[in-house]
Amino acid sequence: MNQFCPDCGQKLLPDRLTVKSVTTNAFISIFNLERGFFFTVKELILRPGQLIDNYLKGATKRYHNPIGLSIFLMTISVVIMALFMDNEAYIDSMIAQTRGMIESMGLPFEEERFRKSMNIIQNFYTVLPLVFIPGFAFFAKLIFSSKKLNFAEHMVVFIYSTCIMALIGIFMNIIYAIFPDLIQYMMALSFPAWIFSLFYVIRTYYKQTYPLSIIYAVLIFILAYVGFLLVSMILGVIIGLAMVLISKLF
Repeated sequence: MNQFCPDCGQKLLPDRLTVKSVTTNAFISIFNLERGFFFTVKELILRPGQLIDNYLKGATKRYHNPIGLSIFLMTISVVIMALFMDNEAYIDSMIAQTRGMIESMGLPFEEERFRKSMNIIQNFYTVLPLVFIPGFAFFAKLIFSSKKLNFAEHMVVFIYSTCIMALIGIFMNIIYAIFPDLIQYMMALSFPAWIFSLFYVIRTYYKQTYPLSIIYAVLIFILAYVGFLLVSMILGVIIGLAMVLISKLF
C-alpha cells in the first residue's frame, strides 16, 4: 500500500484517528519549528518576502494557512485585551484628551456619543485590518502590476501583512497589560504599526527601496481607507433607500 497521497504527497495514516493521534498531530503542527505555526511566525518576522514568494509559488505545506494564522493571532490579541487590559480606563483617557481638543476649538463635545463610538472601535479593533485587505490588494495590483499577480495572490500578500500587524498588536497589548499607563498611547501607535506592517511586505516582497516602500505603504493605506469609506457610504445609502421602499410597500 502506498504510504503517501498521490495528489498532495502527504503521508497517509495507517490507522483510524484517535484522540492521541489528533492531539499529537495538533502539537506537531503548532510547535514544529521546521513547518507549521511557529515556523511560519519565525519566517514572517525574519523573512516575510521569502515566505510570501514561496507560498505563492506553491510551497504551501511548510507554512501555516495565512487566513487561519491571521485569525489565530487576532484571537490571541483579543484574549490578552479581554483578560489584562482596562478598556474603560483607556476610553476615559481618550475622552479627556478629545474633550480638551474639541472644546479648545469652541465646539461642543458629546461625551456619550463619543463613548459609544469608542466602544464600537474597541470591539472591532483587532479584526479591523481584515476589512481593508481587499482594498490593499486592489491598489497593490494597480501599483505593482509588473509582479503579474492576480487579485487573490495580492490578497495573500496583505493577509500576511495583517499577520505582522497582529504580531505587533500582541506585543503592544502585552506591554499595555504590564504598563497600563501607556494605554493612552494605544491609538497613536496603531497607525505607525499598521504602516510598518505594509512597509515590511512592500520592501521584502515587492522589492522596493526604503523610501518608496514607505511612500507606497502610506499611499495604499490612504487609498484603501478612502475606498472603504466610499463603499460604506454607498452601501448605507442603498440600504437606507431599500428600507424606505420596503416601508412604503408594506
